[in-house]
Amino acid sequence: MKRPITSAQRFLVGRKLDNFDVDRLASDLSGLIRQETQRSPKKAERLAARFVDRARPHNGILLSTALRTFGWTQHVRGKYAAARDAYLEARKLLARDPVWRARVDLILIDVFMYLDNTSEARSRYRSALRTFERLGDKVQAARTRANYANLLHRQDRHVDAARLYKKALNVLEATDDQRSLAVCRYNLANTLVQTFDFDGATRLHLKAEEGFRTLGYDLYANECRYGLAWLQMLQGNYHHALTGLADCETYYQQAGQHKGAMLCQLDRAETYLALNLFTDARNAARAAERTARKLKLKYEAAKAGLFQAKALLSVGDVPSGKRALQRAGEGFREADNPSFQAVVGVMSALAASGDKTQRSELLKARESLTRTQLPLWEAIADLELLSLYPDADSIRQRLGRNRAVKAVPHLFAAWQTVLGDRLHRLGRKADARRHWIKAAEKMDAVRVKLPPAEVRSFLSRRRNDPYLRLVSDLTDDNPQEAAVWSERHRTAGLWTPVGSDSRRVHDDLSELAQQVSSLATQVDGKTTRGGVNPGLQPRRVRDLQTRVIRGLREIQSSSKTRVTEQANLRSAFAKVSERLPVFQVHMDGRDILTFVHSRGETRCHRHVEGRERLRRYEGLLQLLLGRAVHSGGCSSPFDPEEEAGLFAEMGDWLLGPLKEITRSREILILPEGELSNFPWQALIVDGKPLAEITSVIVNPSLRHFLNAISIDLPDRTVDVFVGNTEGLSASNDELAVFHNNAEWKVTCHERCGRADWPLEGSSGVWHYLGHAQYRSDNPIYSSLQLSDGPLFAADFRLRQNRVGLVTLAACRTGQQSYMPGEESTGLVRSLLEMGARNVIASHWAVDDASTALWMRTFYTSYLKNLTVHQSTREAALAVRERFPSAFHWAAFSVFGAGRE
Repeated sequence: MKRPITSAQRFLVGRKLDNFDVDRLASDLSGLIRQETQRSPKKAERLAARFVDRARPHNGILLSTALRTFGWTQHVRGKYAAARDAYLEARKLLARDPVWRARVDLILIDVFMYLDNTSEARSRYRSALRTFERLGDKVQAARTRANYANLLHRQDRHVDAARLYKKALNVLEATDDQRSLAVCRYNLANTLVQTFDFDGATRLHLKAEEGFRTLGYDLYANECRYGLAWLQMLQGNYHHALTGLADCETYYQQAGQHKGAMLCQLDRAETYLALNLFTDARNAARAAERTARKLKLKYEAAKAGLFQAKALLSVGDVPSGKRALQRAGEGFREADNPSFQAVVGVMSALAASGDKTQRSELLKARESLTRTQLPLWEAIADLELLSLYPDADSIRQRLGRNRAVKAVPHLFAAWQTVLGDRLHRLGRKADARRHWIKAAEKMDAVRVKLPPAEVRSFLSRRRNDPYLRLVSDLTDDNPQEAAVWSERHRTAGLWTPVGSDSRRVHDDLSELAQQVSSLATQVDGKTTRGGVNPGLQPRRVRDLQTRVIRGLREIQSSSKTRVTEQANLRSAFAKVSERLPVFQVHMDGRDILTFVHSRGETRCHRHVEGRERLRRYEGLLQLLLGRAVHSGGCSSPFDPEEEAGLFAEMGDWLLGPLKEITRSREILILPEGELSNFPWQALIVDGKPLAEITSVIVNPSLRHFLNAISIDLPDRTVDVFVGNTEGLSASNDELAVFHNNAEWKVTCHERCGRADWPLEGSSGVWHYLGHAQYRSDNPIYSSLQLSDGPLFAADFRLRQNRVGLVTLAACRTGQQSYMPGEESTGLVRSLLEMGARNVIASHWAVDDASTALWMRTFYTSYLKNLTVHQSTREAALAVRERFPSAFHWAAFSVFGAGRE
């Protein structure tokens, strides 16, 4: 049944109305359009324009209402010049009515604020407030103060703004004006965030959102959700913040509210900066700046320039960073915002060259900040100053009083770290450690909430790293405790899939695979198992990658990952070392520390200047392995004795002081940094490669090993996945070992696609044969090349499979991306966290013929019930007999449990 057409709707479509009540019609039309604004501001704008056209012949109250309504829609749409013109025209029509004139002035406070005309905004505030106070209208006076508080808030005078909001709120709470009450609560919440009263801000945002939803003001309710996302960012809940901002931005875009979408981009840039994802931060800030300039929002454009500057300076692009800073400074001056002009001064000081110049400019900028109400930036400046003046009591006292330092995780961690540094210089080691532990605990609480789509150890890349201090300080006195802190430094814990619906992310990954596949241009060579290289990534691919990461964040939101207690890790090291020795590597500045855990005891050896020596060995190793690849026509032919000499020298250097651990039947290696991609089984000790002496198990961390050994061995089934095998002439020989087996149930997926890989369940063996691609720039997109496109490491993070053994017979599948203080990731880690008990993967671009021989020998033993260790050793020795270079026989390592 159709609803009857109202008089207001009939008026808008041009129908004639007889004997209508002008006041009633004006009110109905205004209400209709304002309500539509909450659903579709763009449609509301069109209706308001029609209202003005239809009202002009009538003049009077109908036209003034139409103009005010049109001004409102322009205000919501961010078209402030048009809003100003409409309101001023309405004010002329209402010149003889002081109340309505004051009401228009009340709204013009906001309009002139966004036009960066602060003097006119103040003038309108004084005019409206005088009128309402003279008439004794406390409610309208309260609304006027609230609107003026908006101006103070925009100028970053947050304490002053909060005072006015609270005064207005006391009056509005006694009225039935639920809209004004909700708006005031929302605005007060935003100022409390800036003064770091997070609990108060959260309560007010939730109350305001409830009020808006009750009124049917969905757009305003979204504003509250946006505010809560920003609050999550400041509290270090970055995955919730990014997910919330993305949802809000989508809503704004669908509603045609470009200003709101731009603000979400701006806050996303700030979140990326906190995560040290500088490229993402720069891109988000650039997009925000373009929109802000289009909307003629000088303050927002300046802030976007500031975030771009921070991102650019962080990656060493000083010229571009300084240009962005200059734009930001000019924008804040035009917007009459001295607070952020001082912030630009801080950033300029940090970008200055020369210690003396930097100190001078930083002191000057910090002095400017004392006249602002920006505790977060005061803390940033003071932390920088404290690094320059470590014994300055006044700076430490200021930081101790700063609410931002106690509320924002990375500021708290930096503050506790520098406090520990000072105490350590004074010889108070125990007190210093207590501060460093506080910092590390705070950082772990943030890191554990971030999925591998982000860098969970992002804080470790900051100058103030408490983990490294604890490791270095404890090494001599308590090596076991130092080793535990090294484990915590390398990872905050495992990220495992959860039971939430991940279909949308799977669909996005499938679409991304199709796009990447269409860009493939070449294969790395006919005799290696390298993958296809994607061409230049168009925007479509980048957008899909962003959607995938967002989806991973949403799934991670319900993850049950927790920080592992120090005592539990200490006990785990002792327990594991009773069964097998653990060789743990830690990069300590220029040195390399090697911890050995054996029979419940821990000791450490320091390789002084080890990083430099390792770099030299890496260069020699690449040269020798390169000769092995091209031994047929290389001007410097492969020399087995030269290669053996290098591995013997490296073995003596790394394992010589601790070589007794190699007498065990097996050894667990926890590498770090450059050693994450090292062929450990090729090291020579006492004249023999480790592959002949012991069984080597490699893992990203102790916790990955513990998780792997907890996985039960599934049934005797084998799934063989044959991907893109172009140019791999030996692939049929490799497959023969499975076809000739009668004891295991073998399913072969020829020319397999993405859909052939199960999303859940269990299997004894997954074997992949084909090409693969390693992405050092973004390891969650390292992939296996299938018939319908790549299967990414990110795909495995969505699966819930328990697999006894996953073998990746392709190039560089075991390579891990690493940076100083950053946990490694890639295909291996994704598979281990999916539920694989063991993973066999390669260190480099492997040879087709030697890989086929390795695999045939391995599976001939393994499918006859030999262990992974025994089968791996036989495979390595068989290949070594025919192909003497480690390039061939040491190309594959075992990750995970490494036992059965």
